[in-house]
Amino acid sequence: MTTWIIELQRGIDYLRKHSPKKALGCLKTALSACPSSNTAEIAKIFFYLGVTLKKLGLNDSALKSWSIGRKIRKNGVSGKMYSRFCNGYGMSKQPSCDMDDFKAFYSVQLERYLLSKHSRRFGTDAEQDMIHDLILDYWKALKKSGITKGKDTAEKMALFRSINIIFPFFVVPETMSDTVIPVHFGKKKRISQGDRCFCGSGLPYCQCCGRTPGQQELINGLF
Repeated sequence: MTTWIIELQRGIDYLRKHSPKKALGCLKTALSACPSSNTAEIAKIFFYLGVTLKKLGLNDSALKSWSIGRKIRKNGVSGKMYSRFCNGYGMSKQPSCDMDDFKAFYSVQLERYLLSKHSRRFGTDAEQDMIHDLILDYWKALKKSGITKGKDTAEKMALFRSINIIFPFFVVPETMSDTVIPVHFGKKKRISQGDRCFCGSGLPYCQCCGRTPGQQELINGLF
């Protein structure tokens, strides 16, 4: 039996035994060894990877895995899991809409700060705590203003991106502007948050290739 099939089965068995850490290693091995032509099995591995990451508390990484699985097989189980746990921002669904909005605002501002650093990472815990508190203060002021009321997800995201927090810098920043402008070159136009994604997944851009990276992904440099 091929290595990747053995590792996939081992990973599934570890999941059944409630050992997601062991399952993760097996599934990674299975993914790297599985032939790229075997799309059905690759989609299956991404589904189980998502389940494993979810059990480990890595919700945003789980969504990313299911998103890839959905692109490979639109009608597969990964798509169902993605729809179940994904919010309008393409992030892990929170207990309330207010929490969804806060997580999106936080990630937008956190990404902007980390992109200004050459390392793309926090240098110390104290730095991370300070930036967290600063973003939280801006969020409280934003909520108090009531400006988000009545706005849909795309309008809120545009608002969140328009707010430029003045961050204290430990090093001279390289840039403070968003460097990526989403463009559909085939249609020769910019892509808005609500447009269908250009990759053909059938999802809105903001929930697919333009999804907002979560806090875990940003802090770990996975963006």
